[in-house]
Formats: sequence, C-alpha cells, structure tokens
Amino acid sequence: MLSIRRRRETVFPDLDVGDLAWNLLLDLYIHHGVERRVSITALCATAGAPTSTALRHVNALIDSGIFTREPDPLDRRRAFVRLAPQVIAALDQFLSDQFQRAQTTLRD
Repeated sequence: MLSIRRRRETVFPDLDVGDLAWNLLLDLYIHHGVERRVSITALCATAGAPTSTALRHVNALIDSGIFTREPDPLDRRRAFVRLAPQVIAALDQFLSDQFQRAQTTLRD
C-alpha cells in the first residue's frame, strides 16, 4: 500500500494527494467512466469529510487545473465538476500500471 501511495504521488507531483483529494479524484474518475455529471455539492457530500473541508479540497483541485468547473445551464446556483482530460489520461495510465503490477505479483 505504501508503494502504491508513493507511485500515485508521482502521477501528481505538484499536488498534495492526501486521502481526501485522492478519494475525490477517484470518485470523479468513476463518474467519468459512466458518463455521469457530478455537482460540487454531491461530490462534497460523498467525500467522507466535513462539507467545508471537502469544498476547500475541491476548490484547490479546481485552482490547480486537476478539476474543471462548469456552471449548470438550468440552475445557476449549481455547478458541475469533472476531471481535466490530462488527469483522466494520467489516471488511466496509473491504474493500468497498478493492475499490471498486481497481476505480476499474483503470478510470482
């Protein structure tokens, strides 16, 4: 687990990918895979942290370019968040590498 954590830090070297940020990344990655939009409010609600803490992390990830924010055209009070395309590609590669490592370990 520690080696996986170190490897994930190499995917985002300029970002503190603590557990909360990592959970937010993975949550959005899953939603991307099923082509579902996620509101900032919904993402914060599933973060497993106080809303203010989750919102602070979401805003930091938006500011860093990891997440993108899109206003809801039907409800100006709501905004959606998604992973930036380069982040999706980085996560695809990272998770693929982890899957390959796990398969190799199981065979050895």
